[in-house]
Amino acid sequence: MSEQTKGIGHTQSEKLTHTKGKNYLLTIGINEYADKQIPKLNNAVKDIEKLESILMEHYGFQVHRRLSNAAATRIAVHDALEDLEKVLTADDNLIIFFSGHGYRKGKKGYLVPVDGKNNSISNYISFGDLSDRIDEVPMRHFLFILDCC
Repeated sequence: MSEQTKGIGHTQSEKLTHTKGKNYLLTIGINEYADKQIPKLNNAVKDIEKLESILMEHYGFQVHRRLSNAAATRIAVHDALEDLEKVLTADDNLIIFFSGHGYRKGKKGYLVPVDGKNNSISNYISFGDLSDRIDEVPMRHFLFILDCC
Protein backbone atom coordinates (compact mmCIF):
# COMPACT_ATOMS: atom_id res chain seq x y z
CA MET A 1 0.00 0.00 0.00
CA SER A 2 1.52 3.31 -1.01
CA GLU A 3 1.58 6.40 1.18
CA GLN A 4 -0.97 9.03 0.24
CA THR A 5 -0.22 12.71 0.65
CA LYS A 6 -2.43 14.44 3.22
CA GLY A 7 -2.40 18.21 3.31
CA ILE A 8 0.74 20.16 2.55
CA GLY A 9 3.88 18.09 2.98
CA HIS A 10 2.39 15.43 5.28
CA THR A 11 1.93 11.76 4.61
CA GLN A 12 -0.34 9.28 6.30
CA SER A 13 2.53 7.57 8.08
CA GLU A 14 3.95 10.76 9.64
CA LYS A 15 3.14 11.38 13.27
CA LEU A 16 2.27 14.80 14.53
CA THR A 17 4.82 16.06 17.03
CA HIS A 18 2.74 18.94 18.39
CA THR A 19 1.42 18.37 21.90
CA LYS A 20 -2.02 19.83 22.27
CA GLY A 21 -2.20 22.61 24.81
CA LYS A 22 -5.13 23.72 26.92
CA ASN A 23 -8.04 25.88 25.81
CA TYR A 24 -8.71 28.94 27.96
CA LEU A 25 -11.55 31.42 28.03
CA LEU A 26 -11.69 34.91 29.50
CA THR A 27 -15.20 36.38 29.47
CA ILE A 28 -16.27 39.90 30.31
CA GLY A 29 -19.96 40.82 30.39
CA ILE A 30 -21.58 43.99 31.67
CA ASN A 31 -25.32 44.57 31.85
CA GLU A 32 -25.33 47.48 34.27
CA TYR A 33 -22.73 50.21 34.58
CA ALA A 34 -21.84 52.21 37.68
CA ASP A 35 -22.49 55.45 35.75
CA LYS A 36 -26.27 55.46 35.38
CA GLN A 37 -25.95 57.65 32.25
CA ILE A 38 -24.64 54.58 30.43
CA PRO A 39 -27.65 52.58 29.23
CA LYS A 40 -28.29 49.14 30.71
CA LEU A 41 -27.90 46.06 28.54
CA ASN A 42 -30.17 43.04 28.84
CA ASN A 43 -28.14 40.09 27.59
CA ALA A 44 -24.41 40.73 28.01
CA VAL A 45 -23.94 38.49 31.06
CA LYS A 46 -26.31 35.87 29.69
CA ASP A 47 -24.32 35.82 26.44
CA ILE A 48 -20.98 35.19 28.14
CA GLU A 49 -22.51 32.44 30.28
CA LYS A 50 -23.99 30.75 27.18
CA LEU A 51 -20.69 30.92 25.28
CA GLU A 52 -18.84 29.50 28.30
CA SER A 53 -21.30 26.62 28.50
CA ILE A 54 -20.98 25.73 24.80
CA LEU A 55 -17.18 25.98 24.69
CA MET A 56 -16.71 24.01 27.91
CA GLU A 57 -19.19 21.28 27.03
CA HIS A 58 -18.31 20.77 23.37
CA TYR A 59 -14.76 22.03 22.87
CA GLY A 60 -12.82 21.40 26.08
CA PHE A 61 -12.36 25.01 27.12
CA GLN A 62 -11.90 25.99 30.72
CA VAL A 63 -12.88 29.37 32.08
CA HIS A 64 -9.76 31.15 33.18
CA ARG A 65 -11.72 34.06 34.54
CA ARG A 66 -15.22 35.52 34.24
CA LEU A 67 -15.68 39.21 34.92
CA SER A 68 -19.33 40.14 35.03
CA ASN A 69 -21.07 43.36 36.01
CA ALA A 70 -19.44 44.93 39.10
CA ALA A 71 -16.36 42.69 38.78
CA ALA A 72 -15.55 43.97 35.27
CA THR A 73 -13.55 47.03 36.30
CA ARG A 74 -10.72 48.48 34.25
CA ILE A 75 -8.17 47.21 36.77
CA ALA A 76 -9.75 43.73 36.89
CA VAL A 77 -9.55 43.42 33.08
CA HIS A 78 -5.87 44.41 33.08
CA ASP A 79 -5.19 42.05 36.01
CA ALA A 80 -6.85 39.18 34.12
CA LEU A 81 -4.67 39.87 31.08
CA GLU A 82 -1.56 40.02 33.24
CA ASP A 83 -2.51 36.74 34.89
CA LEU A 84 -2.87 35.09 31.47
CA GLU A 85 0.81 35.85 30.83
CA LYS A 86 1.66 33.65 33.84
CA VAL A 87 -0.75 30.80 33.08
CA LEU A 88 -0.74 30.22 29.32
CA THR A 89 2.00 28.43 27.45
CA ALA A 90 3.01 28.62 23.80
CA ASP A 91 0.86 25.51 23.14
CA ASP A 92 -2.35 26.92 24.63
CA ASN A 93 -5.32 28.55 22.95
CA LEU A 94 -7.26 31.57 24.19
CA ILE A 95 -10.63 33.13 23.48
CA ILE A 96 -11.53 36.48 25.02
CA PHE A 97 -15.18 37.47 24.75
CA PHE A 98 -16.31 40.97 25.70
CA SER A 99 -20.01 41.77 25.79
CA GLY A 100 -20.85 45.31 26.86
CA HIS A 101 -20.57 48.88 25.67
CA GLY A 102 -17.82 50.10 23.40
CA TYR A 103 -16.86 53.58 22.35
CA ARG A 104 -15.23 55.04 19.28
CA LYS A 105 -13.42 58.36 19.04
CA GLY A 106 -12.15 59.07 15.56
CA LYS A 107 -10.38 55.94 14.39
CA LYS A 108 -9.72 54.61 17.90
CA GLY A 109 -11.90 52.06 19.66
CA TYR A 110 -12.40 51.41 23.36
CA LEU A 111 -14.10 48.92 25.67
CA VAL A 112 -16.15 50.53 28.42
CA PRO A 113 -15.51 48.78 31.75
CA VAL A 114 -18.15 48.82 34.47
CA ASP A 115 -16.43 51.78 36.18
CA GLY A 116 -16.19 53.82 32.96
CA LYS A 117 -17.79 57.24 32.82
CA ASN A 118 -20.20 58.29 30.09
CA ASN A 119 -18.36 59.99 27.18
CA SER A 120 -15.01 60.04 29.03
CA ILE A 121 -12.25 57.84 27.61
CA SER A 122 -9.94 58.38 30.59
CA ASN A 123 -11.12 55.15 32.22
CA TYR A 124 -11.87 53.14 29.07
CA ILE A 125 -9.66 50.36 27.72
CA SER A 126 -8.27 51.16 24.29
CA PHE A 127 -8.02 48.49 21.61
CA GLY A 128 -4.36 49.49 21.26
CA ASP A 129 -3.68 48.77 24.95
CA LEU A 130 -5.49 45.45 24.65
CA SER A 131 -3.44 44.51 21.62
CA ASP A 132 -0.20 45.39 23.39
CA ARG A 133 -1.17 43.33 26.45
CA ILE A 134 -2.29 40.35 24.40
CA ASP A 135 0.98 40.38 22.44
CA GLU A 136 2.74 39.54 25.73
CA VAL A 137 0.65 36.40 26.34
CA PRO A 138 2.27 33.19 25.07
CA MET A 139 -0.25 31.13 23.09
CA ARG A 140 -0.71 29.11 19.96
CA HIS A 141 -4.08 30.47 18.79
CA PHE A 142 -6.11 33.49 19.85
CA LEU A 143 -9.62 34.74 19.11
CA PHE A 144 -11.05 38.02 20.41
CA ILE A 145 -14.83 38.36 20.17
CA LEU A 146 -16.28 41.82 20.70
CA ASP A 147 -20.02 42.24 21.13
CA CYS A 148 -20.18 45.96 21.77
CA CYS A 149 -21.65 49.02 20.16
